[in-house]
Amino acid sequence: MTFGFVVLARVPFVAPDLGAATDFYVRMLVPHGGSMPSLALVVTLAVFILGQWTGWERLARRLAPKRTMRRWFAYGVAVAVSLVLLPSGTPDFIYQQF
Repeated sequence: MTFGFVVLARVPFVAPDLGAATDFYVRMLVPHGGSMPSLALVVTLAVFILGQWTGWERLARRLAPKRTMRRWFAYGVAVAVSLVLLPSGTPDFIYQQF
């Protein structure tokens, strides 16, 4: 819930003007033929609902892979891909426009 609040509260700071922020809120809450923000809201709600399921821990334990060399190799590949995909420049400071 805190993450959702932070995401919603950040919109006015990154939007170029208040009209763009309002437009973003409308697109996020009112589906326009499957626009990306409304899809993100649906996925977030689905993850939240699945997280509340009591059988989640039992299922996760059953599906969790054993700690093998293949698993550590996958971790290494994930770290390498993450490092390759890092942005090259420094992002603008969020409060720069004020």
